[in-house]
Amino acid sequence: MEELNEKDQVFIFHRDNNWQLKESLSMPGLLLDYGEKFGMDVAVHGKTVVVTLAHDPGESETLRYIAQVYDLDDNFNYSDYYLLFVDNDTLQSDGLNADIFNDRIVVGRPDGDLVYVWDRADWGGDHTQILTGTVGSHFGASVAIENSLVVVGAPEAHNDSGAVYVFDQLVQKDELRPTRSYDMLN
Repeated sequence: MEELNEKDQVFIFHRDNNWQLKESLSMPGLLLDYGEKFGMDVAVHGKTVVVTLAHDPGESETLRYIAQVYDLDDNFNYSDYYLLFVDNDTLQSDGLNADIFNDRIVVGRPDGDLVYVWDRADWGGDHTQILTGTVGSHFGASVAIENSLVVVGAPEAHNDSGAVYVFDQLVQKDELRPTRSYDMLN
């Protein structure tokens, strides 16, 4: 098993008067042998932290881990964690982006033009829903969530001029595009 170093960790700092290191979160031990990119993106809401990782399983595995969720206690120690996974397919894993609001997590996967959504009841299991973009648009290159709104960037949509999609209650409500052809979104 490989020795942990800074590239295998995410560091949590808290500010009272000065910034202080409170916790370092490590890649789950069962995944160390796969050479993941733990900490590709980090999202925080309250004391819940979402960390994306690139898990490259063997051909015999049926699941692919793409994020780990930590619940922190008042002392910033993680009290519990969950692995978020998707079916094993051709996930390239570069550019996984995550956001969290309350009990909902969104993880963008631009290489598949997908955004995975998990509600807390599904953490550690199958995703709650998948939002799908146009093939080749890099839908999911950026994601944000606030209340019932999910906003998804697709920088290569519409001949690379880009688009931003707005979902309310996980139903698409709007598509925002540049006003001039040479404007780029995302």
